[in-house]
This record gives sequence, structure tokens and C-alpha cells, in this order.
Amino acid sequence: MAYVTTKAVSTFSLAQALSTVVATVKLSLAQRREYIEACREMQSLSNRDLSDIGITRGEITAIARRHVYGA
Repeated sequence: MAYVTTKAVSTFSLAQALSTVVATVKLSLAQRREYIEACREMQSLSNRDLSDIGITRGEITAIARRHVYGA
């Protein structure tokens, strides 16, 4: 009589999961810094400068968000 033994191999790696989380956090922080900088730069412009490029102060955050995060 023959017996077959199988062993389930887990592909889950804690190191990989932590690495993914760290990479995601780094990306999120970099994007946030870019968003804040874009807002700061546009807010430093005068109303006339903003008018020359076709935006208003109320549009600054939306434009920065689109620039950094897309869509």
C-alpha cells in the first residue's frame, strides 16, 4: 500500500508584505509633498498672474490634485 504526502507551501512572505506597505507609504508621502508644494507655488502667485494662466484661487487645490494624483 502506498501513501502520498502533500505539503501546502505558503507564498505569503511577511517581509514582502512589509516592503509593499513601506513602498506605498513612501509613495503617498512623496505625492502629498508634491501636492503641498504645487498648492504653495500657485498660492504665491498674484491674482493677475493666476488670471494670465487662466485659473482662479478657488481652482488651485483641484488643479494641484489633478496634477499630482491624476484624474
